[in-house]
Order: sequence, then C-alpha cells, then structure tokens
Amino acid sequence: MNTSLELDPEEFRERINDAINQYNEAIADLVANKPEINPASFGEGFVGHGESIAASVDAVYERTLDRLRSRVEQYKSMLTMAEDVSSTDGTTAGELNAHG
Repeated sequence: MNTSLELDPEEFRERINDAINQYNEAIADLVANKPEINPASFGEGFVGHGESIAASVDAVYERTLDRLRSRVEQYKSMLTMAEDVSSTDGTTAGELNAHG
C-alpha cells in the first residue's frame, strides 16, 4: 500500500515553534512555582520523614524540568531537519529546472 505524504514545510515549522513556545512556558511556570517543603512542618519526630518527602519532591521536580528541556531540544532538532529538507528540496528543484 502506497500512501503519499503531503506536508507544508512552513506549517510544520510553525507547529513546531508553537510546541517549543508551549514547553518553554511550562518550564517558566514550573521554575516560578517550585514546590518548597519544610521538613520541620511535619512535626516533632517526623522531620526525617519530611526530609525524605522533600527530597523525593525535589527529584520529581528536577526530572520534570529535564524532561521538558529535553523535549524542547528534540523539537529544535526537528526544525533543523526541516530546514535541511527544505534546503535540499530547493537545491534539487533548481538543478532539475536547470536541466529541464
């Protein structure tokens, strides 16, 4: 089964840039609202548990930031590939027109 794929490069780049902007906004929101847990607020005798919970929350926070930043880099790579394809397409079309 053959299926052709039609893709408007400009629309593709626009969608990728929109996604990058959304992820960057999410990163900014997360950085601005970092959860702070005071282990002492768990009460006398439970500070150790509070420290463990605070460390776990910090780890989840950092992993989430890393994941979001990684996604931005993946989208940027997609933009680079799209530019490479457009450039190659333009070069090939120019060569074909010159011989055609």
